[in-house]
Amino acid sequence: MGGLTAAIRLKQRGFQVTVFEAGGFPGGLASGVQVEGTDFDGGPYILLDRPGLEWAFQQLNLSLSERIPMERIEKIYEVSSTEHSQRIRILHSLEKTREGLEAV
Repeated sequence: MGGLTAAIRLKQRGFQVTVFEAGGFPGGLASGVQVEGTDFDGGPYILLDRPGLEWAFQQLNLSLSERIPMERIEKIYEVSSTEHSQRIRILHSLEKTREGLEAV
């Protein structure tokens, strides 16, 4: 979103803008990957920076919620080790995540 936001601001100031993508597909950290039929976000933006996404869409007179269906993900990810039976779960709720970390 950083590159797109910079492009938007430069275009608004009258510059001609071309956006280049380093990867084989668009999106950078905002892209995703599919593993065994499950989709994963490629970066933190959808999870952590919705206000930033909303701002960028507003700058183009667009509505994020009208263009992109958003769904709340309760269980974001889980970390486990083959050496230990304990698992750390990162959840949408910071309070529940904290409780789980304290229990471990």
